[in-house]
Amino acid sequence: MIVWRDEIDHTNTLPDLTEEILRDVESRLGVKLPESYIELIRTQNGGFIEQRELPVILNGLDDTIRL
Repeated sequence: MIVWRDEIDHTNTLPDLTEEILRDVESRLGVKLPESYIELIRTQNGGFIEQRELPVILNGLDDTIRL
């Protein structure tokens, strides 16, 4: 499944997550971030989500919803 736009977006993407940054953020927040979230931001740290359209039937009519 495609989630992120393919185009490079330097204005909305943060630097790669380092252990130092991770420790600092968890310390400031006073929490241990979930591993699933850490894995996500190691894969894609910011940017835009790819827009998708979902076909639906509303009031008996074919329509689409942008996700």
